[in-house]
Amino acid sequence: MVLPALTRDYAGRVCANNGSVTYLSLHGADHYRVAARGADAVADWLADRFAGRPVSGACR
Repeated sequence: MVLPALTRDYAGRVCANNGSVTYLSLHGADHYRVAARGADAVADWLADRFAGRPVSGACR
């Protein structure tokens, strides 16, 4: 299990080093339910990439 604070810190370090990351916080989702709670967001993100749309909101 990865603590949310560690994931936030990692995303911040990626952005600070001119990387690109999209971080989505799903409050109240535990390690076992996060996939179900985030499935729609992941599907939308993937559909946008396949459609050639740019990533929005990354590293802001």
